[in-house]
Amino acid sequence: MDTKFYKISTPVCIVWESIQGNHFGISSEGSVQPTMTLNNNTYLLSADYKHYTNGNEFIRKWNINTSVGLNLTYKAGSTSCQLGPQLRYQHLPTYSNAYPVKEDLLDYGMRLGFTRQIK
Repeated sequence: MDTKFYKISTPVCIVWESIQGNHFGISSEGSVQPTMTLNNNTYLLSADYKHYTNGNEFIRKWNINTSVGLNLTYKAGSTSCQLGPQLRYQHLPTYSNAYPVKEDLLDYGMRLGFTRQIK
């Protein structure tokens, strides 16, 4: 039995180009990411780990995330590629307030992004 849920997110991002060369540069970015849970298959364990129950009604349908990052960029024409560390914060827990689970809401990792400038 697996606990699975699928989410979709649309990031709205602002990128500041700190150092810009012909092809290479350094940029920083900040984003807001509204997130919606599409469907889920969630089971919750009891405190003694012996029993489980359906936990679908405890999952939040909507959430919001924000992130900041520092990127090395490579530009070719109107397309650019960014690679760098990112901090991402989820503002609400995955589960509703009716299910008191302590959750680490801060994530960090590497971000790889491709953008195309709209003219």
